[in-house]
Amino acid sequence: MTHTRFRGAAVVATAAAALALPAAAQAWPGLNGRVGLTENPRTKDLWAFALDGTATQLTFTGNDEQQPSWAPDGRRIAYKRSDEVFTRDVTSDAAPVRLTVKTNRDENNTQPAWSPDGASIIFRTNRADPTQNVGDVWIMDADGSRERPLLVLPDDQRYPTFSPDGTQLAYTSRNAAGNADVWVANADGTGAHLVYDSGLDDSAPAWSPDGTRLAFERHGPVGGEDGDVFVLDLATGGVMQLTEEPSHDEGPAWSPDGTMIAFTSERLDPNGDVWIMQSDGSDQRRLTTNQILDESPDWQPIPTTIVPAVPCGDVSVAPGGASSVVADGPRGCRRALRLASEWTPETPGCTRTPHSFDQERVECNGELAFVWRRP
Repeated sequence: MTHTRFRGAAVVATAAAALALPAAAQAWPGLNGRVGLTENPRTKDLWAFALDGTATQLTFTGNDEQQPSWAPDGRRIAYKRSDEVFTRDVTSDAAPVRLTVKTNRDENNTQPAWSPDGASIIFRTNRADPTQNVGDVWIMDADGSRERPLLVLPDDQRYPTFSPDGTQLAYTSRNAAGNADVWVANADGTGAHLVYDSGLDDSAPAWSPDGTRLAFERHGPVGGEDGDVFVLDLATGGVMQLTEEPSHDEGPAWSPDGTMIAFTSERLDPNGDVWIMQSDGSDQRRLTTNQILDESPDWQPIPTTIVPAVPCGDVSVAPGGASSVVADGPRGCRRALRLASEWTPETPGCTRTPHSFDQERVECNGELAFVWRRP
């Protein structure tokens, strides 16, 4: 595994003028970038992992940075540092930006998540009564201004996340007995309603990029150490179990193209590693192999102008290979994979846009796109 300490934009400096994405670029569904996660050797830091194991460190303060959430542009990341919300631009040397300020030592502002347009960030805060640590969902502009309550209910609200179209909000509600269920509300906080209750502990919902499903973790009985990952079909109410291990699996996060899910598992390491699987639960494989805790994955989107963006798979996840290939229609995948496998930087009709780390977005003639990593 290759680990890199990353403090700025040196890897993309040669094409800084091309960093802005066109206004029409979309992140949902988008191209699969790196998996952001928390590593916990002693104090927690954030890292970004490519699927071949190449890893880049994103935070360095030793102040327990956790809970990464990628912005829709894939260039910014929000996270918790010592119970405050911060953001940083991973493509520049700019210092992280602190967005929240505690008013007393018992207050915490955690679990940030971006709105699909990148203009706002929602987060969990216990500021209404820090001594009880019962959380509500608040929202603020992406620069930290205009903090205001969004979802204030008697029970403890956790893990808020916007739907890909920005019209709904999924979250976990934990009642006084300690049982957690999955709820959905309108984006303005109204219309809160229960969407799933197994009678056990259902938590940490994550929207699929098409907005039709929620992945979540289930633990049982309440407070139990075991756990598995499930997916709820919102239209039918059907639930599919994706992991089935005696060890602990939790914290699902969808790939931007909707084909894969990252999660934390203790099956080969009691400290916990981040694993990857197909969205139907097949092909479960280990991404991190550190003998420390790796957790809280979130998948970086790289927006594309290809619409519709139909996922076709990977040619190669190694540097120099084409990964996360998408086509402009369901019949275009065979051609898209062939063209991506034959592509070179000199191929006519294709444009390269540096994005972040060693990643570039390649789009060809409005019919296919993929991620290319500089060798």
